[in-house]
Amino acid sequence: MIDFTNPAAWNWTKSIIKDNLVTEAKGAGWMHDFGEYMPFDAVLFDGSDPMVAHNQYALQWAQVVEEALSEVDGGDDIIPFMRAATALSPAHTRLFWMGDQLVDYDNFDGMQSAMIGLLNSGLSGFTMGHSDLGGYTAVKTPVGFLDYIRTNELLNRWIEMSTFSDVIMRSHPSNLPDDCAQVYDSTANVLFLKKFTDIHVEMQHYKMSLMEEANTLGTPVTRPLMLHYPDCEAARKVTDQFMLGRDVLVAPIFAAGQSNREVFLPGPDTWVHLWSKLRYTAGAEGRTLAFTAILGQPPVFVRQTEENDAVMWAEKLAPTAQFLFLE
Repeated sequence: MIDFTNPAAWNWTKSIIKDNLVTEAKGAGWMHDFGEYMPFDAVLFDGSDPMVAHNQYALQWAQVVEEALSEVDGGDDIIPFMRAATALSPAHTRLFWMGDQLVDYDNFDGMQSAMIGLLNSGLSGFTMGHSDLGGYTAVKTPVGFLDYIRTNELLNRWIEMSTFSDVIMRSHPSNLPDDCAQVYDSTANVLFLKKFTDIHVEMQHYKMSLMEEANTLGTPVTRPLMLHYPDCEAARKVTDQFMLGRDVLVAPIFAAGQSNREVFLPGPDTWVHLWSKLRYTAGAEGRTLAFTAILGQPPVFVRQTEENDAVMWAEKLAPTAQFLFLE
């Protein structure tokens, strides 16, 4: 660990960032990992209490890279992303990620937990975040029945979710890359990633507008339904759906082999199903409907407004001819 209470150590860290990462390696961004392990029994340069310094360290870990980037040409366009944080970190960090999820679907430490973490942190001021596509932590044991190994299906379901929840999409080989499914394993995997990357790119202007909102209003890019429907009791209870901004509603698939699911549509609003282009109107109490959700077609809806032709936008994101429903 670097003792940031020592000015020489602070400046040395900045030199590594400026000289090696930016100038020499031409890094446009990096995982600014760790920052949360400062020991409680540390003996610090300035004599400060390590119990207090422990939480301050995560903030300093962000501040040192922020200061370094302010001193290099083009530093405003470089994107380091972090997992360690304090409540003050969003003022000094450009992007967060949700840490190392298990390669599983569940809400405890799997894919759904990444979504929940994104929503909860967003309400706490962490306006922009993302997670590793497919998760990170794999487990392989001699007995076999406690194994967690990333499947193609999980990887692709995570890609679907991240396309609509994250400002960036970033794969990760996991801690057991030879055992886990990878985006580069097959032509089918590459084409699946390409399809959703194309949608991600097509949404760039909308996502940029949400980042502007985050910058000026502090509103998270990815939002729980209750943020826009606070008076709807049912919307406040939803923990397996999210909204990207005000106009996109997503219900990811959080189970292996699942090809349909129920979706709560809040209202009063009209929603256009991304893949079929069909309209569904919900009253003030909202409505719950069942939708097909084959791999490659997660339940995604665009809100119809006076300013926004949802059908036209949906057609632009996902042309109907490319996404025929399969038996």
